[in-house]
Amino acid sequence: EVIEEDLLANYLAVEGNGTIQVQQASYIGSGLEVQLINNYTGNVDATYKIVIFGDVDGDGTVSIDDIRTIKGHVTGAAELESGSAREFAADVDGDGVVTLQDAVMIKGMISGAVELDQATRRAD
Repeated sequence: EVIEEDLLANYLAVEGNGTIQVQQASYIGSGLEVQLINNYTGNVDATYKIVIFGDVDGDGTVSIDDIRTIKGHVTGAAELESGSAREFAADVDGDGVVTLQDAVMIKGMISGAVELDQATRRAD
């Protein structure tokens, strides 16, 4: 689980005169909004959404709940918003479609059989 201090200290950096502002949250998960604030103007120059591959429900961890969310999406019982950060996080295998194969990969991540590089989305 990544907290805001870890995110700002270890994962995000600003070149130039800007500040990163994180949406209020007790944890960092898929879908969390991060804004780049221009220190000269005070304006928001850019807004980004956090994506953690496998964290489909946005709680900051990869767990059985993420598998359930994918299964619900695939069966039509629940739907991930098209084009959302959480839908992107669900496409663990990177084929452009959320399928049960993504749930299988998440199961492997949970068991330790699959290690997913979050930067490249490559599994070992």
